[in-house]
This record gives sequence, C-alpha cells and structure tokens, in this order.
Amino acid sequence: MISLHLSVLTRLFQFTQDQKYYDNAISTLNWWLSWAFAPDTGRIWDTITAPGCTYNRSGLQAWTYNSGVILIGLADLYHITGNETLLDLGRSIAYAAMLDFTRIGTGVLEESCEHDTPVNGGPAGCPNDLVVFKGALM
Repeated sequence: MISLHLSVLTRLFQFTQDQKYYDNAISTLNWWLSWAFAPDTGRIWDTITAPGCTYNRSGLQAWTYNSGVILIGLADLYHITGNETLLDLGRSIAYAAMLDFTRIGTGVLEESCEHDTPVNGGPAGCPNDLVVFKGALM
C-alpha cells in the first residue's frame, strides 16, 4: 500500500500545488526504494511486517500489483518533475514485471498462484483478492 500512498501524494500535489505533498511523495519513494525495490532485477517485493514499527521483506513475494501501482506514482512524478531518471526506473520495473509474470510462449500475465491446487474445497488458483492484481499492472 506504500505505492498507493505515493500515488495519492502525487495526485494531491498536482491538484493543490502544496509542497508538503510533493515532499512527502519523494520521502515515500526514497523509503520504498530502500526496502522494496531490487535494483539488480527490477523486482518489487511485497510484505511489510510491523512489530515495533520495523519492516522486513518476509517471504520475498512479488506480485503484478506491486509493480503496477508503483508505476502510477512514478508516472505522476515524472509529469511533475520531467526527471527522466523516473522513467528509467519505471521501465526497469515494467520490464522486470513482464519478464517475471508473463507465461513463456503466450505472453499472458500470470500470478505465481494461478495453478495452485484448491484449498478447503475452494477453487483452484489464487485467492479472490489476487484476482484483480493484474489489472493494476495493466
């Protein structure tokens, strides 16, 4: 949800021109880059655990949603600043997501759970909340 926070801050700045929203957006982006982004792969990690207000990358899960929502905030920041570095960062994230989540040979986006076996008599595949994840990336 940090990347959604970034998107809200960038939109608030665009509509109000209040510098505090821009400053908070940059702080949020820098904090996020320090823990959730793997610069060597372009992958975006999921999961924050917050006992005592600390975080970690427990599980090191990656989902299409995490990549998609940060791209929205980066695009907004690029439109605000014109800083090409933000586009380069966005490209690395988008390319990594396409590589990580595209089924070889078909070009179809897939979450890692889509072929899971049914749990407790439910349907096979991802839990309901993961069904909409690919929409955020698109």
